[in-house]
Amino acid sequence: MKPIPTRFQKKTLWSALTALGIVLIGAIAVGAIMMLGEVLSYLQPVLVPLAVAGIIAYLLEPVIIWISKKWRWKHSIAMLVVYITFLLFMAGLVIAVVVPTLGQAQEFVENREEIQGRVVKFFNDGYRDLQEKLGIPEVEKYAEKGVTWLSEEGPEIGKKIGMWIWGKLRGAFGFFGYLLGLLLVPIYLFYFLREGHTISNTWSDYLPLRASDFKDEVVGTLKEINQY
Repeated sequence: MKPIPTRFQKKTLWSALTALGIVLIGAIAVGAIMMLGEVLSYLQPVLVPLAVAGIIAYLLEPVIIWISKKWRWKHSIAMLVVYITFLLFMAGLVIAVVVPTLGQAQEFVENREEIQGRVVKFFNDGYRDLQEKLGIPEVEKYAEKGVTWLSEEGPEIGKKIGMWIWGKLRGAFGFFGYLLGLLLVPIYLFYFLREGHTISNTWSDYLPLRASDFKDEVVGTLKEINQY
């Protein structure tokens, strides 16, 4: 009499349990990744300014070192000079670019009907000239259809484009969350510039890896890449 379960049944049962375990582990991993993505999406207004400040500090650090060596200033003094100069430059850029752009956008909204009329007139004149040059009567018919469609669908298309742009700009905390986060960039930047030496010497301690040969290899590789 054969034992129950048989060897084949045991092997099949363990294979099924192994496959089920792999599927469960995969599902848990996928769920964890999705949850992490959701958490990061909620933290975007904080993480994005932090990353921007870190990148700017990384780019300004060589300038600070160069000024410190050239004029023999202390690192703190050179850092303050570079930091204030950068803030003044960004403020001037905002005043020179963003403010006129906002004014033009407001003017566009106020005069949108007049601008629409100019666009329609431009198309009418263009198609009329094309008809006169080519001598094709059908051009006027298609031109009128195109102008009519543009007049009727243009505002709706503009509205959809505006809603799409707004949807892209709106994050978990909305536009004001991003605006508040951008206002925090100078604070993060000041901290990164002030603690640049300490961060550059101890950044490897914050890697999410336990002390091992693999971590040493990763740190060494990143340092070699940073030297290029």
